[in-house]
Amino acid sequence: MPPKRAGAARRSSNSNASTSVAQASAAPSRPTPLQPAETTQAQLGNAYALLATFFLSLTTYASSTALAPLFGAAAASEHVNKVLAAALVLSVFGPTPTFKYGCASVGMLLSAGPTLLYQLGITMGKKGDPVYGSTSCYAAVLAPIIYLTVGVMDKVSAAPIVEGSSSFSIVQNIVYRVGVYVGVTNTKSMWSALLPPGTTFNSNTILIAMGWIPVFISAFPISDTPGQRPPSTSRWHKRIIVPLLAALLATSLSLSLRPIHTPATPYTILLPTNSTTPGTSSDTPTLRIFSSTPSITGQIVVGESSEQSFRYLRADHSLLGGVWIGKNVARMDGGQAVDSNGTELGDSIYSAFVLQEAARFHVSEKKQESALIIGLGVGIAAQSFISHGLSTTIVEIDPAVYTAARTYFGLSEPSSVYLEDARGWVLSRALNITDGASPQGTTNAKGKGKGQNEWEKFDIVVHDCFSGGGVPGHLFTMEFWTDLKKIMSPEGIVAVNFAGRIGGDPAKAILSTLQKSFGACRAFHDTRTDRTAEELRGEFMNIVFFCSPSSGPISFRVDDPKDYHRSYLREHVLSSLPQREVDLAMILGPTVVTGKEKDYILTDEKNPLNAWQASSAVEHWKLMRGVLPDVFWETY
Repeated sequence: MPPKRAGAARRSSNSNASTSVAQASAAPSRPTPLQPAETTQAQLGNAYALLATFFLSLTTYASSTALAPLFGAAAASEHVNKVLAAALVLSVFGPTPTFKYGCASVGMLLSAGPTLLYQLGITMGKKGDPVYGSTSCYAAVLAPIIYLTVGVMDKVSAAPIVEGSSSFSIVQNIVYRVGVYVGVTNTKSMWSALLPPGTTFNSNTILIAMGWIPVFISAFPISDTPGQRPPSTSRWHKRIIVPLLAALLATSLSLSLRPIHTPATPYTILLPTNSTTPGTSSDTPTLRIFSSTPSITGQIVVGESSEQSFRYLRADHSLLGGVWIGKNVARMDGGQAVDSNGTELGDSIYSAFVLQEAARFHVSEKKQESALIIGLGVGIAAQSFISHGLSTTIVEIDPAVYTAARTYFGLSEPSSVYLEDARGWVLSRALNITDGASPQGTTNAKGKGKGQNEWEKFDIVVHDCFSGGGVPGHLFTMEFWTDLKKIMSPEGIVAVNFAGRIGGDPAKAILSTLQKSFGACRAFHDTRTDRTAEELRGEFMNIVFFCSPSSGPISFRVDDPKDYHRSYLREHVLSSLPQREVDLAMILGPTVVTGKEKDYILTDEKNPLNAWQASSAVEHWKLMRGVLPDVFWETY
């Protein structure tokens, strides 16, 4: 009898099962909710995508910052997003690395990143194209890091593995990578604000530190196949020993190049040191690097060449100025200028800074008593104004530049100095004057002074903010000039320096906006006075625009020997002022005839100046490589 009962039970069970299947097939279909395992998988995918975005955002920022001294910030950032996109696309269809070796490889590449980027940058810089050079460096170093990082993300989250649906796997892959791309491109610029420039947070320190993160993660017991038991945690020391030794070797290599002062040095060079570039002949000029500091506007370097007898101030791939030293020091009547160590200094290596001093020749009813310098450089014009007894205020965004000018280029202590962006400073001062704020001393948290009238109006303003192959667009708009006029004397004058081509869009825009703001303007160039109009049109040069808020025309007095400060360069430049004037119609071109000058007026809402300067930044890079040998740009 028991067998019968068992058979009946089986028949009953089969019957119930058939009924359940029939009922299920007859019931209307409904979407099934996500299973717990799938939900966890999706959450992990999102979490690791965010982690990869954070990691790659910081890595991309540090890589582009590391290449800026070799190629300039504009060229170094032009194609980095394209390299990011290409690496992400390739990671969709390319082979996926194992978790352990993917992490270890990323760690080694990052640890050796400063050395790899620098050595490749030197090689590609000699090819003569900063955009091509920087892109090649990203393709060789940054692209593999991106590819491997995303591959590791896939392994950890198992995001692309969805059983029975390969098409959905590819779509999910693409969605994750689009998210990473959008996240990286929109967040990498925030790191400059979150990580203040300085000896602790420079790009090379970031790359080396970031490299150790995936090295240690590679020891985690994570399986490469979903559902498979992870490796035993008791063997973690064996899993990490190889990547650890490799990362130590890469880091040691990056830190061992101090004798040639590559950017792999993760700290400020505090002592003067002689250095040469590797791979060059013994007769290569020996450079003495006095200071090399990562700062707000880039790598600020003070160096000199005893063979060529000059000292220079550099910000990334731009020269902010320099002076002659040694055998090239020549002064009238035995006059002398010295730095803080007593070293004798000669004239400026650039005549544009002396040309700015012609603002002192402006004829007006009011005696010139005060001057404002926006953008210091090595302080040539500022020192001249101080020496002539003008109360001189300096607004300079980069503290490292001000320190260099005071220490190595003989700048005397000004009446007051403000180390901040000029846009906010000018606006604040203009508002205080408009509101009728009471006078007070100038000493505050960001500046120091000698107690002169806080809201006095300036008789002379020198505006020289060129760096990195271009000028900051927000300091050339109608709104900025409107605020600046409020803090100038009605009979005052502003000298605006611009470097570029006379007939280019940036020059047209700057002049058109200045004329719209001030009315009367004149322009002068710093090159040879025997150049024809056609030669001037084809040359990259410095142009100084002089404008005044007064209603009358701008006129200059004749120079006097007292204006020269025993300087042969000042005599040469200032005595030839009439021969240096540039016809404004040559700059504006057809815009004057066709009435299109309004299209070139720069405002806060419409300001294409930075975009226009992209090509000129490349041209400026090539010009700098022609001015000084490669070794000067490769050593910092």
